[in-house]
Order: sequence, then structure tokens, then C-alpha cells
Amino acid sequence: MTIIDRITELAVPLVEKQGAKIVDITYTREGHTNVLRLLVDKGGGISMRECGAINSNLSLALDEANIPEEQYILEVSSPGLDRELKTARDFEWALGRKVKVTTSAPIGKENVFVGDLVGSAKEAIVLQSKEGIATEIPLAMIAKARLHEL
Repeated sequence: MTIIDRITELAVPLVEKQGAKIVDITYTREGHTNVLRLLVDKGGGISMRECGAINSNLSLALDEANIPEEQYILEVSSPGLDRELKTARDFEWALGRKVKVTTSAPIGKENVFVGDLVGSAKEAIVLQSKEGIATEIPLAMIAKARLHEL
């Protein structure tokens, strides 16, 4: 079991108990410091106060479990509107929102698509343009995707 798996196992129920979901977890070395970052969100967005409460509760739980074993800095924050969408779970979270997707190869004659995310599955998403044209984009072809606010 990796360190991320152990952290996830501990963090998911704690974060869900506080009405939020984990969007992403990273544990990296930055200079001489280990940094554990959790991106959390909930319907309607999450406040800084809620992120602070999750940080406090998670910090205590991690310390009690001695995970991670070395010193680290814990950061809990909102994913923000400009975060990259990478996984099927990210796209599921973004359903109904406007997104911009760049593909690694053209679909039809285009490789940049902007539209409402109207479908999300394990292997593909569906964007609907303002003209009402639906385009299915395989996740494997997505080079970059973000929420797109006009």
C-alpha cells in the first residue's frame, strides 16, 4: 500500500463526514520539505473556513496514525476554477459546466473544443457546442482540459 493509499484511506471518510469530497491528493518533496496537498470540494463550492476545519481534523488523524512518518506540511484547499481536469472523476464533477478541451490529435478537423460538458463516462466525454453540436472525445485523446468561464 502506497503512502497516498494510506492517506486516502484515512482522509476520505473524514472529509466526507464534513460534507466534502476529495478531488486530488499529492505528496511531494519540495526543496527540503514534504508537502501533502488535498484538493477538496462540495456542491456549491467550499469555503476557506471549511478547508481549515478539514485541515485541522485531518492533521490530528494523520498524526495519530503516524502517516506520513516524516515531517510534512499539510495544505487543504479548493481546486479552484482554473484547475486541470484529468480523470473520469474530474469530468463527472464538471458535468453541466462549460469546459475547454485540447486533444492530442484532431477529431474531425478540430483539436480545440469549447462547450457544455453533457456526458462523462469511464472512457469518453461529450461536449455540446453553443450551436448544439455534440462531440464525443475519448479521454485518451485529451491533452488538456479546464473549466472555461466566458
